[in-house]
Amino acid sequence: MGYCGRKALSLLVERLYYLIDYVTFIISYLDSDVLKDQP
Repeated sequence: MGYCGRKALSLLVERLYYLIDYVTFIISYLDSDVLKDQP
């Protein structure tokens, strides 16, 4: 694996972390909404 492969991989990992962060934010947002609806 050359330099190009490593660069692409790090870019992919960066994107993956961004996606995980985004999904976690959405889940926590939905969780708080669901908890608010509880009596």
